Amino acid sequence: MTNIELIARYIHQAHHICVVGHERPDADAVGSVCALVLALQQLGCRAVGFIGATRFNWGVVHVVTGCSYD
Repeated sequence: MTNIELIARYIHQAHHICVVGHERPDADAVGSVCALVLALQQLGCRAVGFIGATRFNWGVVHVVTGCSYD
């Protein structure tokens, strides 16, 4: 089994998937998190993205679900 096949298997078996962008995100980071969350949701996965945290603090994290801010 290749690494890609193994990753695909883990994704399909996951109950929830969290996609995390890097600190001080630029437009590429925001777009990448949104695109991956959307693609995973279209595959039927429960995916959520987090953007913009230097530390995991709910007050400064933007949550991405279906590419919209909650």
